[in-house]
Amino acid sequence: MTTTEIGLLSACIGGSAGIFSQIIANLLRDKTDKKKLVIDCLSEERKLAHILFIYARRLEKAIITTEYCYQLSNIEVSEKEREKQSERYHNELKYCGDISNDYNSLLGDYCKNVYKLLMYTRESKKVENILSKIMSQPFDDANNIFEKYEKYPELYEFYSQSILSVEAKLEPYKKLFNDIYKEIQHLAED
Repeated sequence: MTTTEIGLLSACIGGSAGIFSQIIANLLRDKTDKKKLVIDCLSEERKLAHILFIYARRLEKAIITTEYCYQLSNIEVSEKEREKQSERYHNELKYCGDISNDYNSLLGDYCKNVYKLLMYTRESKKVENILSKIMSQPFDDANNIFEKYEKYPELYEFYSQSILSVEAKLEPYKKLFNDIYKEIQHLAED
């Protein structure tokens, strides 16, 4: 082997070592970046789940309050009070619609984040099934729940009980978010 060939061989080996070290460094960096993205998505999932639950509670209470205001407008004796309660009822309807829109927008963000996480980990039918349950979660239809109450003290008592029971009614819904988190966390660890 001549000195030129040895020099060329040395250059090839040195160049290959440089390229190989760059490939390894990029793979390690990509793995670290992916892990950071997964951690960010997991924390975003927790944040969105918490906010969604708050909005679900607000929506549930707004639905009940809307019906309460409607019934109040029906049992009030004076015309002035009826008009006042009727106006309150319409304001509650608008508020309920606003909360519903915000909730649906947050739910879209939540689903987007979960699917993003699944792209970084792996697909999971279990997560998709839980997401489907969350997306199809019906909120109670409170139409006419106060209809049988024609006196204010009884109406108010039932309204208070209904508002206090919202948290317990939403507990299974909250559990769905916790189930998704556990499953995604499990996928991220693998």
